[in-house]
Amino acid sequence: MYTGITSDGLVLTPVIFTGDSLPDDVGGSGLWKDSNGNYAYLHHKSKMKSASARTTEAWFHDMREATTADIENGCILLLDNAKWHKSAAFADECREADVQIIFYPPTAGVWLDPLDQEFHHALRRGFKKLQADNSASKIENLVRAYYEITDDQIKGSWAHTSMLLDNYEEHLTKMANEGFNPGPGRREMYERSEQAWEDWMEENLQGDDTQLPAYRVPPPQRVLRGRPQW
Repeated sequence: MYTGITSDGLVLTPVIFTGDSLPDDVGGSGLWKDSNGNYAYLHHKSKMKSASARTTEAWFHDMREATTADIENGCILLLDNAKWHKSAAFADECREADVQIIFYPPTAGVWLDPLDQEFHHALRRGFKKLQADNSASKIENLVRAYYEITDDQIKGSWAHTSMLLDNYEEHLTKMANEGFNPGPGRREMYERSEQAWEDWMEENLQGDDTQLPAYRVPPPQRVLRGRPQW
């Protein structure tokens, strides 16, 4: 499942790749609406074990669909360093769409990626709870759990990274040193990682004029309960 949130608190339409059978009412583009009116893109991939360059390319294609228009020209896309995010075809498509890719520095996603904060924890908790009640509706449970993530949880996920605040350097330095003391064998790797995110911050997030812009104003059905513009 590919997930995403914007810097103003909106969620991107989720994209799910599964080996399970898809609902009968999935559209030709893969767009599907569940019983609660929530949208998701669904794709059948038999024997799929993990994400791949092809699933990332398919995700980006879905995000560019006119129906939902999740990612528009000129936006900034923050991604972790997973190998399936780095295909030449994906990079070419982003350049053609004037979408700038910024990768988090290696091993620093735990501090910088808002999805790795409360967002994914809340998604897993909500999904497990729904599955316990009705395990036969796996896809619908996953989509429902995604859209039930609250405003406060999304805002808290961004706040935990401090990337949209003035004190991000102070916050990240504290997080990097809190409860972590690398042994001699990992000290060099840790110092390289620390320097990488410092260089990344200096290059990409200096000053109010470079704070992440809102991607778009989504269609009304895609706003989670009238999500505020922060």
